[in-house]
Amino acid sequence: MPNPAFEPNVVHVEPGATVRWALEGNRHTVTAYHPDTHGPQRIPDGAEPWESGTLSSTADFEWTFEEEGLYDYVDTRTLCATHEALGAVGRVVVGWPELEGQPAVEPASRELPDAAAESIDRKSDRVREILEEEHGRA
Repeated sequence: MPNPAFEPNVVHVEPGATVRWALEGNRHTVTAYHPDTHGPQRIPDGAEPWESGTLSSTADFEWTFEEEGLYDYVDTRTLCATHEALGAVGRVVVGWPELEGQPAVEPASRELPDAAAESIDRKSDRVREILEEEHGRA
């Protein structure tokens, strides 16, 4: 099985923007890291978590991000293997958030699979680069 991934796996948008995930392949999900949907909280406090449900090869999923912050999400598909265990996680950066206090920049929880935790930690480095390059801050 090829390694599933979100492309691009870090997206930067302004508040109020809608992100659309277009499925390539067979049966995936787009799920916020939040205790109400899946795993630990890795989205801003007070932000609404989302869960696409299982998407087939003909379905897309959209979510509008109103609140500035960092949002980690995962493919929780479990039919043949959990894609989270293969590192299929992504991040949406909304606006120009201060990084302090953002759950998504905390080191990844030990309750996550190793590949997911490593992918999340790499994204934190990339987000710092994005914010420094594009806005002169981190």
